[in-house]
Amino acid sequence: MTDSDWLSDNIGDLTQQLKLEERKPLVSWFSVDNQNSIFSEDSSPRRVPDICGMAFCVEGKAEIAINGRRFHIKRGDMCAIFPNTIMQALERSKDFECKVLVVDSSIKRAIDISSAMKIFLYVHDHPCASPTAEEGEALRSYIQSLHLLNKRHDNFYREEIAERLIIAFAYEVAAIYQRGSAIEKEEHTRQEYIFYEFMELLTENYTTERKVEFYADKLCITPKYFSSIVKSVSGKSAADWITDMVIHNAIALLTGTRQTIQQISNALNFPNPSFFSQYFKRATGKTPKEYRRTER
Repeated sequence: MTDSDWLSDNIGDLTQQLKLEERKPLVSWFSVDNQNSIFSEDSSPRRVPDICGMAFCVEGKAEIAINGRRFHIKRGDMCAIFPNTIMQALERSKDFECKVLVVDSSIKRAIDISSAMKIFLYVHDHPCASPTAEEGEALRSYIQSLHLLNKRHDNFYREEIAERLIIAFAYEVAAIYQRGSAIEKEEHTRQEYIFYEFMELLTENYTTERKVEFYADKLCITPKYFSSIVKSVSGKSAADWITDMVIHNAIALLTGTRQTIQQISNALNFPNPSFFSQYFKRATGKTPKEYRRTER
């Protein structure tokens, strides 16, 4: 064996050992894609799977809907993507182009900043933002690096590099929203963190779980204590948060798609259309058919 062979074998063994000793990557999957992964070409709405991400308008402009709420985006603007939201490009200019970076939703565990809860809630209410020229350039550099890395399947540490780039990218994005909302860094109480965790769980599970007990159990506290925490922190009951999430998405499907009431009921995992109609009417005062007829 030559010296070069010995060195090559030992370096290979060392890198393999280092990789095995690394913790499991927080980001197991990512994609740098165009807008068709989120906004379909025929303008039909799409339900976001269990991923998080950011869409950047690089050309043109569009009117988009997120869970039925309308927003205008233009070149340079960005829009947050959360699991299980319904996204739709209602109108778009001929030159509209949007680049999309998406990762598996576990990335949320990697963001460790004191104002994370308030940023999370702010972004849910204000998903679209306009970065400065410098901020936009920084974000584009991360996306370009990830795009190039995505092609380098021979890179032994490809996943680890991608994870760190994505985490850095997420901090850049958080800083943009923090600036826009004037959120101060501060320490939060245990109750506030419980509410933050509830909102994450709700975003991921609202289509299948609509009982307060489910979320309380996931957070390892009693339903009564859980309900008191949510009411104290947000001013709104846990049941109301759950209902609002379901109804907002039902409205998005009613007004933005041609799906039947049966199909929408199935998509939201109601046992039957009659039960869905009763649930919807209790919350809005109208049946789904009446709402579609008057609001579309």
